[in-house]
Amino acid sequence: MSQKKQADKKQTDKKRASTKQAGTKQAEKQAKKLAAEQRAVEQKLRRGAEKAVARAEAAVEAARDAVRTSSKQLRKQVSALAKRTEKLAVKHEQSVREMTQQQARADAALATHAAATGPDARPAPQLTPPLPKPAGAVPTLIELRELAKEQRIVGYSRMNKATLLERVDLANRA
Repeated sequence: MSQKKQADKKQTDKKRASTKQAGTKQAEKQAKKLAAEQRAVEQKLRRGAEKAVARAEAAVEAARDAVRTSSKQLRKQVSALAKRTEKLAVKHEQSVREMTQQQARADAALATHAAATGPDARPAPQLTPPLPKPAGAVPTLIELRELAKEQRIVGYSRMNKATLLERVDLANRA
């Protein structure tokens, strides 16, 4: 029996050894498979990162080109505005000189005219005399407002013609 037990024991040991070998082989296969998957993921990530860097570099280069062209245009506009400003400054100086000369001539002409007419000079009479007012006619609203303004009647601008006639007549009687 002991031999039988020993034989059984050997068989179970062989089975265990074979299952251990099979288990280690499966573990090795799984480890290799995981390592291959990790390498594939790393390669995908690296390629994606390289593509993103390439896109970013292209965008930066496009932005630099845009800045170059816009700065060229801005420099052209600045130089054109500077030239225009210089021209306008020269014109402004000339017009200021002309205005001061005209003012001096006008002051001189006014002084000679004042000296010729003297200090007691009267203003020139009107060429056409004012039209005579019809007697007994009712004054217009404009005339009534002028009279009320002269007589300093408060609120005359908001009054109607009848009220203005009353107030102006009352002011004339008083």
